[in-house]
Amino acid sequence: MNVIEVKIDAALLEDFVQICASWPLEGIWEEKEDTLKLFVLERQTENIVSKLEALGISFRIEMLEDKNWNAEWESKFDIVRVGDFCLIYAPFHNVRAEARHNILMQPKMAFGTGHHETTYMMIERMSSLDFDQRRVFDYGCGTGILSILAEKMGASEVFALDHEEPAFANSIENAEINDCNHIAVHLGTLEQVTDQCFDIILANINYAVLRQSADQLLKLAKDNSVLLLSGILQSQTEEIIDQYTQAGWKFVNKIQKGEWSCISLHR
Repeated sequence: MNVIEVKIDAALLEDFVQICASWPLEGIWEEKEDTLKLFVLERQTENIVSKLEALGISFRIEMLEDKNWNAEWESKFDIVRVGDFCLIYAPFHNVRAEARHNILMQPKMAFGTGHHETTYMMIERMSSLDFDQRRVFDYGCGTGILSILAEKMGASEVFALDHEEPAFANSIENAEINDCNHIAVHLGTLEQVTDQCFDIILANINYAVLRQSADQLLKLAKDNSVLLLSGILQSQTEEIIDQYTQAGWKFVNKIQKGEWSCISLHR
């Protein structure tokens, strides 16, 4: 197997992860804040190299030594604890301590396992919301982690949406292994979501997508609904707040973790 080390501007890192999620990769790992490792079968190397060259991204290629890379991946996937509110773990973890909500994740290529600051903050903000019998929209569901948590917190129905095949499949799998029965996972784009109305909207995507979504998300929101946004760098926060308030949303507050922000709004 080959590994392609990719250097990318940290501000564009999450956008790039979204792009390469649909590529024929065996795995992806964030090595440093501006470096990713893409694990590629030899027969797909030329394909991936051409995609990187088309994007103008610098990279180098290595040949991996023969070893159990699944075990290597498992050794780096740590349990995530968000206070005593939520515990996120994988099937290979020996979990003894529990939180109010335990979530079992099958780690694959989809974004959103709780390790990244954006997902962590979304979970943290969700802890203060009332999900009981609420209709929830998880826009850009990734692994489905926020949808799963919403159901565990009492949501009556969760509409999960992602335009990437790996995320779609991973969300379905994770919902099943967490015994969730009220999550409907959809493959598609925001423009295809019509004739829907939600009490709570969760959007942990990226700056570029969020910039385009303010008006459409407002159309999907009930009166007094709550909107949580993340996937936004601190330097982008005020622009997103301005754009959403101009669209008709009311700013509530924001929190920050590392270089990232999470914004709360309501209609």
